[in-house]
Amino acid sequence: MVKFKNKYALYIPSTIGGDTIDKNLHESYVRGYANMMLAEFGGVTITKGMGMWTNKSNVTVTESVSIITASTNINASEFMQMLAENVKNLLKQECVSLEVNGELHLI
Repeated sequence: MVKFKNKYALYIPSTIGGDTIDKNLHESYVRGYANMMLAEFGGVTITKGMGMWTNKSNVTVTESVSIITASTNINASEFMQMLAENVKNLLKQECVSLEVNGELHLI
C-alpha cells in the first residue's frame, strides 16, 4: 500500500468572464492543466461536475466544471496556487477553487 501526505484538487470552470465556452475549448484547458499536474505528480484523476455560485452582481451562475486531483508526498501548495491563479486570469474568473488536503481555498 502507498500512502500520500498531500492531496490537491484544481477546479477548471467552463466559462470565460461568465460566458460559457465551447466544450472542446474547455476540454483543451482541462487537458493542459492536467498535463502540467501530471508532470509534477506522476498521476491525476479528472472528475466532471456541476458548480453553482453567486457572482458579485448577485446573479447565480451554474456551470460545468472539471476537477483535476493529484496526491503526492511533496508540498506543492505554491505550485498549485500558481496554477489556480493562472486559471483565474486566463478564464477571467472572480475566483477559482483549489482544494489542499480537504480544505477549500478560493483563489
